[in-house]
Amino acid sequence: MGIKGLFHLLQDEAPDAIKEGEIKHHFGRKIAIDASMSIYSFLVAVRSEGQQLTSETGETTSHLMGLFYRTLRLVDNGIKPVYVFDGRPPTLKSGELAKRSARKAEATAAHAEAKEVGTAEEVEKYSRRTVRVTKEINDECKRLLTCMGIPYVEAPCEAEAQCAALAKAGKVYAAASDDMDTLCFETPILLKKLMLSEMKKEPVQEIYLDRAMASLDFTRDQFIDLCILLGCDYCDTIPKVGPTTALKLIREHKSIEKVLAHLGPKYAVPENWPYQDARELFKSPLVTEPEELEFKWEAPDMDKLVAFLVGEKGFNEDRVRTAAGKLTKNLKGNTQARVIDFFKPLPKTAEEVAGLKRKNEEKVAERKKKVKAEKTEKGKAKKGKR
Repeated sequence: MGIKGLFHLLQDEAPDAIKEGEIKHHFGRKIAIDASMSIYSFLVAVRSEGQQLTSETGETTSHLMGLFYRTLRLVDNGIKPVYVFDGRPPTLKSGELAKRSARKAEATAAHAEAKEVGTAEEVEKYSRRTVRVTKEINDECKRLLTCMGIPYVEAPCEAEAQCAALAKAGKVYAAASDDMDTLCFETPILLKKLMLSEMKKEPVQEIYLDRAMASLDFTRDQFIDLCILLGCDYCDTIPKVGPTTALKLIREHKSIEKVLAHLGPKYAVPENWPYQDARELFKSPLVTEPEELEFKWEAPDMDKLVAFLVGEKGFNEDRVRTAAGKLTKNLKGNTQARVIDFFKPLPKTAEEVAGLKRKNEEKVAERKKKVKAEKTEKGKAKKGKR
């Protein structure tokens, strides 16, 4: 789930923290990718006539097709990916996982009914909701990456936390995930939409944590508390506290403890609300120390790749061999490092932080002025039609 509404809140309140650009702008960079999030998106998106792709024996292959070709696209653009797989989820996440399981059961029943009496659109909608990344699917993806010569990491717990730890330690340039909670785990840079299909033609979104906190004028603790109020995987939200209210409360009271002390009777705080445990999970997640991990990008093993994708999964042999040849060439050619990667960025001075905040406030004011003007114009247009 990530953090509810955080991206749109940053768009409105900290626009300077978000930059959009083409995938090719990340040439020469190592990027840690949330594998489970990516694999789930492949299972949902890589389909034929509304159904997941399968081999002749009926085995699902959407995840392999997506991982194979999206990874080739990354390497084509000079990126060196390292995939990070989820480990055992924290106990605090069990409630969210139970909710997801219940929603999947409901979707499975609705999907079966839609196939009997529903429209094609309903069948497709409920089919997507039944998608689940299994251990077998993850194992096949790891096997494919090994055949391709692409490194991966098995996180002890949350993949987003491990990705963030690698980025924070400078082992990779950024963490790539569509889950915004990666920012709570303190990745300096988060990349969204990196794993989209080339056909989508959407830019990669680059989100900077330091700019977001400077623009909001928040400390790390305040940023985490904001995200908990917005809604995360570890605890329920407070009913009637949406993004605007959550931001206002943290700005005014600075911490959840003080927020709770000043909340009026109309807000029903969940009983035994574990916000402190959630905060601790974000601040001190279970990860493998980055210095213990080394990554190697190697030439693909053509024989094993063909045996797996063609022999076992029914992929087209010519396409696999051609793609593997390009992969070998690109991995050899993409060893040049970016000059900027040799220099560790220095912490921003108080003056630089103040400048960032001022610049952001100007952008926010300009955006609000534009929205107000658009509403005024729409109002005039409606009156003119009467």
